[in-house]
Amino acid sequence: MTFDLSRHGRVTLGLYNAYDPKTFREPHRRVIARAGDLALAFGMNLALFGFPVPETARTP
Repeated sequence: MTFDLSRHGRVTLGLYNAYDPKTFREPHRRVIARAGDLALAFGMNLALFGFPVPETARTP
């Protein structure tokens, strides 16, 4: 059985922030770095929910 990604799209890995949503701390940085590497390695998208991302941040 073959899986055609062009018909189904990409998997999105979503991270929910359960810490303080107003300050960016070390646990935020670590989990984003680890999940980012995982998403990149397997061709996934990465979605961040409730993380304090600055307004000036842009997507690649």
